[in-house]
Amino acid sequence: TQLPDRSLNHRVVKILNTASADDTYYARFKADNGTSGGGYWEEFIAPDVSPGLTASTMPHELVNTGTNALTFRQATYTARLVGDDTTNSHPSFVGKKIQQAFFHSSRLGFLVDDNVSLSQANEFFNFYHVS
Repeated sequence: TQLPDRSLNHRVVKILNTASADDTYYARFKADNGTSGGGYWEEFIAPDVSPGLTASTMPHELVNTGTNALTFRQATYTARLVGDDTTNSHPSFVGKKIQQAFFHSSRLGFLVDDNVSLSQANEFFNFYHVS
């Protein structure tokens, strides 16, 4: 409620709710005219963190592209859109060897060591929080 209702387009600010890093978040201004002036704030990713997973090092997909035609290609994984490494950390499989992959209740899952990582429901390639 203390953010201005007018600012420069794409201005990013860090919101510190308390002394704890667990409730800190980032917001980006979206100007109505695309330059500056009136607009609104939306939750955003921290400017100094990785946007997410590297598709070339992640599991690929085999897609039926026509009659008797299959294509093996990199999957398009959803980038991390909000937060930082504390509030929206990488999934537990990052940097480790994925042992198994599975689908369960409209979610893609990976098993690594003793951890299970599941995608967002109905968004198979999104392993990050959306807000």
